[in-house]
Amino acid sequence: MPRNRNNKRPSSALESPNPDSHSRHEPASLVSGHIPPEHGSSPERSEPSTTRQTTGRAPPGTVGSPKHTKLLAHQKKMHSAMDTSLFEVLDKMQGRMKSQREPLLDSALDSIIGCDDGETDGFLDLWESSEEKRDLRGCHQIYMMSLWKTSLRMYRCSPLAIISPLQGLAYQPTPSRTSAPVSSMWGHSFTSTLNIVMAHPVWECRVNLLVTVLEFAVICRTDDRRAWYMLDGPKCNTLKRLDAALDARAAEMEDNGLPSSISNLMDHIALGTKTKNGASDITKSQGLEVHGLTKTDLYKVQDSIDTFTHGGYPVFTNTQVAHQGFVDSRANNDIPLGASQLEEFYRRSWIKEQRAITAANESDSDSDDSEDGDGDQAMEDPVPDMPDVSSEDDGLERLF
Repeated sequence: MPRNRNNKRPSSALESPNPDSHSRHEPASLVSGHIPPEHGSSPERSEPSTTRQTTGRAPPGTVGSPKHTKLLAHQKKMHSAMDTSLFEVLDKMQGRMKSQREPLLDSALDSIIGCDDGETDGFLDLWESSEEKRDLRGCHQIYMMSLWKTSLRMYRCSPLAIISPLQGLAYQPTPSRTSAPVSSMWGHSFTSTLNIVMAHPVWECRVNLLVTVLEFAVICRTDDRRAWYMLDGPKCNTLKRLDAALDARAAEMEDNGLPSSISNLMDHIALGTKTKNGASDITKSQGLEVHGLTKTDLYKVQDSIDTFTHGGYPVFTNTQVAHQGFVDSRANNDIPLGASQLEEFYRRSWIKEQRAITAANESDSDSDDSEDGDGDQAMEDPVPDMPDVSSEDDGLERLF
């Protein structure tokens, strides 16, 4: 559900011709079982040999030594096991897509991207004069098309309903070194990386989980000290009071509880993010408080999924493998089909979002008027379930 963010609430370039197998890394093959290289390693690939291995590096030990020979044998076994397991995973994914994530029918589109009934409330005219309409045909539509297919099929919503001020997110373009005007469309690096991240099973096809982690990545990068509220967020005890206590993870472990996989991923993101707070960071969009999401934030989320390990083994499926599996499992006739249908879907979804944003701002305005009439009572009543930050022991430094 869209999130009405009320101010009065407590408060590189990618050049692959195939966006469905695209990333900053080399595409991974479900058939070969190859995994994208670690950062800094060579993207070249070949069969196991004594000079170059498929991992991009030779096993330790002198070539021909017992240790080297043993490692080569182990590597061959691992590749064989990976080939077998990935075929099984692909078969399961295809079955799940057919039974639980069937292609959308045209009859379901009205509730997802809005009706196409000749609007008379002025939003159609607003669209006709918008920068989005002007820039849509000039954008990298092949990447946008692939993202829309993923979003509609897996999340049953448009991408505009995910990266939206109603969800507390807004697209923040990377500053350009040229004097060319900034397009209102998402950049192709941003679009293709978001596509790969969204296809990962860690989100369980739940928008709230995806949005929570994307916001968290922005917060870590910008050191955002505004109060952060996760609406209908992850339900493990570790995350219920994330906005109030930095030691929630430790308390959970002491109680013999286990943090959720999302909590672990967020912790991994936080540990690996360097704060870089810039004056250009977006904090408001169309009257609503937001976190400005950049392609750097998406890279960090993708890298965190790929590099989170336990005992040396990855905890999560590699993002490239998961995305390629999704592409290989879905139907070839997923909508939108062609540039004209993409433009139609974009227009309908854009108008639907603008209506909802306008309604949210009007609701905030009505709330402001109501609170102004309450006088000092509104100031005297403490916000329920929020920690007392008036004492030195529970200072603001304990809050996100």
